[in-house]
Amino acid sequence: MPPATVHPPEAAPLDRQVLEEAARWYVRLQGGDAEAPSHDRRSWQSWLDEAPAHRRAWERVRSLEARMGRVPADLAVPALKASAVRPGRRVALKALGLAIGVGAIGWTVAERAPWQGWRADCRTGTGERRSYRLADGSMLELNTGSAVDVAYTGHERLLELYEGEILVNTHPDGADRARPFIVHTRQGRLTALGTRFIVRQLEGATRLTVLEHAVRVEPADASGQSVRVAAGQQLLLRANGADAPQAAPAYEDAWSRGMLVALDWRLDEFLHELQRYRPGVLSCDAHVAGLKVSGVFRLDQPEAVLHNLSGLLPVRVQRLGRWWTRVSPA
Repeated sequence: MPPATVHPPEAAPLDRQVLEEAARWYVRLQGGDAEAPSHDRRSWQSWLDEAPAHRRAWERVRSLEARMGRVPADLAVPALKASAVRPGRRVALKALGLAIGVGAIGWTVAERAPWQGWRADCRTGTGERRSYRLADGSMLELNTGSAVDVAYTGHERLLELYEGEILVNTHPDGADRARPFIVHTRQGRLTALGTRFIVRQLEGATRLTVLEHAVRVEPADASGQSVRVAAGQQLLLRANGADAPQAAPAYEDAWSRGMLVALDWRLDEFLHELQRYRPGVLSCDAHVAGLKVSGVFRLDQPEAVLHNLSGLLPVRVQRLGRWWTRVSPA
C-alpha cells in the first residue's frame, strides 16, 4: 500500500471566511486616502499572527494588486508600511475588486489579459459599454471591462480580444478584397462566415455565441481541427480543443441593450454576473446561494438591482464601506 500523500500546510485550501477576513482588513487599512490609524495596524498585526492561514490569506489578497503592478515590490507581510498606503489606493482597490470573487462559488482570481490589453485600440472600464464602426463598416460592441486591438491588412480583418466580451456584426468586405474577418483569443481563432456573434474571454476558455449565420472555430493547439458553429448555438473553446456546440441561452446579447436577463438563475450565479458591472467585492452567503432569480435588470444601475433584491428574495444586502458588499439571509 503506497504511503499517504502529506500536503504541506501552505498547500491546504484556504477557508472562505478567512479570505473574507483578510479582504475586510485590506479594505480597512488601504481603502482610504489617509494613513490607517496605528491601533488598526496593531490589531491587523495581531490577527495576522494568530494563525498561518491568516498570513496566507493576506498574501493572497495583497498579491492580487501586486500582480497588476500597483503595489511596490517591497510591500510584503508582515510589514504594512505607512509609506505604502499612498493616495491612489482607492483606484487600486477598485481594480482589486474586479479580480476577486468571494462566496458560495468560491474565491477565484480572474485570468489577467496580456500587457498589450492595457494599450488596446478599443477599451471599456467597469460598467462601461462602447460601440465602434470599423473601417469596413462592421460594428464592434464592447461589454464591460473589455480590451480589443483592431488590425486590418490587405489579407485579413483581425480583432485581438485580450479580455472581456464583444459583439460583432460583420459587414461584407469590398468585392475586390473579400478578406476574412477573424477574432483571435488566447484559446484560438474564430472566422466569421457572414455573421453576427458574441465572443467572451473566460478564465481558461473562450465562449462563442452565434446569433446569425455561422462561425468557424480553430483551437490554438489543435492544428487542423475546426468546428462550424451555426446560428443559435454556443460553444466553449479551449486551446487544445472545442466542446460540442449547444443551444445558446436566450437573450445572450441583452447586455448590448443595457439589460441583464436572468431566467431561473441561481443567486450566486446572478451575483457573479452582476459583479462584472460594478467595482468592489460582491459575495454571497452559502445559505442563500441556491435561491432562484428571474427578471430583467438594468446594467447601468447595479446598486439599485442589489437594493431591490431584498424585495424579491428573503435576503439582505450588507455593505462594508464602498468596496465590500455581501448578500446574506434576511
